[in-house]
Amino acid sequence: MSRTPPPGPGAARGAEAGPMLYTFDCRRADGSPVCFEAHELGSDARALALARRLLAEHLTCASVEVFDGERLVGAVSRERRLADTLLPDDGRTA
Repeated sequence: MSRTPPPGPGAARGAEAGPMLYTFDCRRADGSPVCFEAHELGSDARALALARRLLAEHLTCASVEVFDGERLVGAVSRERRLADTLLPDDGRTA
């Protein structure tokens, strides 16, 4: 008889589970902290959207890492956003 392990942090959760607590670690280019925030949100996609907004709002911020507990959800950075705007829509390199 095999047992299925319980889902870990960030695993798909039912609607009854409610929002998850995400943390946002905003850093300057030299790695020093700009701010640290925590928000309850309903999905990873919403957390990453908020990370992009934080990056836009904090002009000294070079990157934002998003965590759900110990799980790294993703990261956004000014360097990456700039690269996204420089690449043609068809994916060719600039």
